[in-house]
Formats: sequence, structure tokens, C-alpha cells
Amino acid sequence: MKLSQAIHFITLLATSDAMSIRGIVNESAVVGEDDLAKVTALPIKDTAVINKEQQGDHRQLSHIDGEPIALGACEDFAVMAGSTATCAGSFDCDIIGGHLAVSPGTSITGNFVGDVGSGAGCAIDGLAAWKAGRAMPTGTLMLAEMGGKTFTKGIYTHGSALNIALTDNVVYLDAQGDPNAQFIFNIGSTLTTSAGSKIVLQNEAKADNVFWILGKALTMGADSILVGNVLAGTAITMGTNAKIMGRAIAQTAVTCETACAVETSGRHSVDVPTFNDCPSSSVFTPIADSHDQEITGDNAVASYTLPFSFPWITGEEITEIGVSTNGAINVPYNSSSLCCDPWPIAVGGSGDAAIPRIAVAQEDLDPSYNPSYDPRYDPLYGGGVYIKTADDGNSVTSSWENVPHYGTPGTFVNAQVTLHKTGDITFCYGTGNTGSNSIAAGLEDDASSLAFPMPLDGFDAQGVSTSFPQNTCACFGRF
Repeated sequence: MKLSQAIHFITLLATSDAMSIRGIVNESAVVGEDDLAKVTALPIKDTAVINKEQQGDHRQLSHIDGEPIALGACEDFAVMAGSTATCAGSFDCDIIGGHLAVSPGTSITGNFVGDVGSGAGCAIDGLAAWKAGRAMPTGTLMLAEMGGKTFTKGIYTHGSALNIALTDNVVYLDAQGDPNAQFIFNIGSTLTTSAGSKIVLQNEAKADNVFWILGKALTMGADSILVGNVLAGTAITMGTNAKIMGRAIAQTAVTCETACAVETSGRHSVDVPTFNDCPSSSVFTPIADSHDQEITGDNAVASYTLPFSFPWITGEEITEIGVSTNGAINVPYNSSSLCCDPWPIAVGGSGDAAIPRIAVAQEDLDPSYNPSYDPRYDPLYGGGVYIKTADDGNSVTSSWENVPHYGTPGTFVNAQVTLHKTGDITFCYGTGNTGSNSIAAGLEDDASSLAFPMPLDGFDAQGVSTSFPQNTCACFGRF
């Protein structure tokens, strides 16, 4: 049977309840003979469905249920290479939450920061896991480009090279509320991620339950983020500042160009949480008398190093923030003072308004409105901006206390943001907030593709206040 005839035949077989074959074959630019053979071998009842409905701008894919892949001794490893492990740049390559090992080879070169373990057991179990993954039954057939799509739990198969492209470089894995949901991507050849691409976990999806089974190599672009366990038939190459939130297990070499990281901490169960109700213990608590750092001056921004790695909404790990006197935080640190308007928290921002930030009361504020007065003793003319790490080291609070709107003495802002090691964020407002100036609140990433406006009463759909909140809190994350 010719390829064109086979495609026509499969299209005739597809029913309204089994759209996957028709959708995949008709949308794919190239259908390989190997993939075609796999499709014809599948019973119609097992085919996946491409839903006509849209979830945002991303196609929603249904699933064939996957099965766990046993990692054995590799559970304790972040990086396992068969021949060599190389940190090629002048900056450190971080190995977090698991060991680094090379076996049967022995070569480890460069500035790796982490624990080096004995990899003989992982070398055996890693190869066995890779073979088990490659032997799994054919799942939902994928196109050659993953970018821009949402995947639910299941096995996904592509017979040759797969890409996450630059033009639509976010892939969403949606567990639909099932914390045990498995995502298995069985790729016949290579996986290539473009610069800045990322995998985003949703609705209780967990990095430990994501598997990338590659016939050949993984190549990651600079600043890209991959989530899950990577089992590569040959090499893994990570570009500058690339990150794997899971494990990197390669049958040959693992190479980090510079400043890359592999982390197996398991904290990334949800990369895009939402606003939720706060615990009853959440309340605005002044820290002026117990702060670690004070920020003074109009339009000032100060760097603060976190005592932990904070998982930002994009999946990036943040270790340094910039706290501005204008009621907001740069994530990660940059020198922008975030002055002087309440920029809307909305998808599609540009210029300064697209700076990645956490805003609690973003506006033109001035803690030292009149320098002839000491703001610590005369709240009419000024207040203070403070930062404090909790005694247990698991959270950092930035607090704006009795800070006036610029040029308007006697109008105060009392608000604070607490970043938790888990990735959760608490926004709290005190009493005595006054003034007719609007403020902006919420959080937004650098590409303005993720935006979460403040949902409290008194804020519009873009997180800009129409009335000032008093004595209340909002919590973002998995509270």
C-alpha cells in the first residue's frame, strides 16, 4: 500500500470518537513509514483524541495512560554519564538534590558543585530504565514540534527528532488534579529545546512523574528549562544557564556549557500555581524593628540574596531579587526602580511594563519624601522599606511600612510580600492605607505570557486598585 493510500485509509477509519489518527496524519507535514506502521497496529479504541476545543492558545491533547519507569539506583542521582561529565564554562554547574557520577567512564572535568557518588549501580539501572522506556507500547503520536501544546497524562511517541521551537517555546503538562499522573515521551531520535524554552507543570503535575526517553541525544538551548527524568541513548548537552528539574541520565557524555543546573529536589510539583485562600495565620506584621536590610531614598532598588532557591512562575530558579521602594520586587534582580505608574498585570505587556515582577503596591512611592525629616521618627513625611529572612531560613519578607505616595505626605502604604522556599507567595496589607492614588498588585513574567493580577476586592481585572485594601492578605501558590 502506498503512503498516500494508507493515510487515506486511516482517515476513513477514524470516527468522531477517535479523532487522533485523522488529526495527526492530516496536520503532520511528514509521516514516516515507521510511525505509519505503529499507527496501523493500534486498535482504534486506544488512539488518543485531539480535542477541537482550545485551552487558551494551546491545543489540548488527551492521553493513553502511562506506567511508571523504575529508576532503581538512579533515584539518588541528579547527573549520570556513561563516559564523561564536563562543566565547560568558567561558571559553576550546580548539581542539587542528587549525586553526580560517571560510569563506566571516569572523567569529570570543570566546576561542578555538588556531591560526587559511585555510579556503578546507576549505570546498570539507568540503562535498564532506558531500555524499558524504549520498549513501551506506542502511545499518542506527536508532531515534530511540541511548542505551544498542552499534554495530559499518558505515553507520547515520535519516531524521529523532536523540537521545542523558539516561536512557541512553552510546553504545558497538565495533571488535571492527579498527583500521580505520568507523562512519558518516547522519542526515536533527538530532542532539541530552543533558547528560553520551558516546560510548565500544571494542576499537581510533578517532575518525578515526567520521563523523556530519547533514542539519541538531548540538546538544550541557552536559558531553557526541561522538567523530568531524561534518559538519553547517547549524550546530554545543556546550553548556558540551562536547567533540568529532574535527572540527566546519559549513556555517553553529559556536557554543561556554563552555569547550568540539574536539580532533583522535587519542589516543582506545580510551576504555575494560582491565588488561593490564605491560612488564618497570614497577617501584616511590621518588621521595622527586626529587619535585616533597609532601603532608603526615592526610586531606590536594592539587591537581596535569598537563602534558598526560589522557583519562579516560569520555572526559573531565583536566588537574587531586587526590592524597589516603589512597592514591587524585580524577579530576578535588575536595576529598574519600577517607577512610576501602577503598571497593569496583564498578558501582552511591553517595555518596562513587561519586567518580571511581584507587585504588592506598585506606584510612585517615596520612603524619604522630605529629607529634612527623619522618616523613622516622623511618619507624616516618610516611612521605611525593609527586608527580613525568617529565623528558620524558609521565607523572606519585603515590607513597605508607612510609606507615602510621592508628593503626598500624610498618605500611607502598609503592605508586604513574603516569598516562601516552596514557591508560595503571601501578599498582606495593613491598616491605615490612605490616598487616592491607584496601585498595581500581582505577578507577571518577563515575556508577559504569564500574568496573575491581584484578586482581592478593590482590584480590577488587570490588578489595578480602585480602592485601597485594608487589613487583608492574598496567597499565591499551593496553600
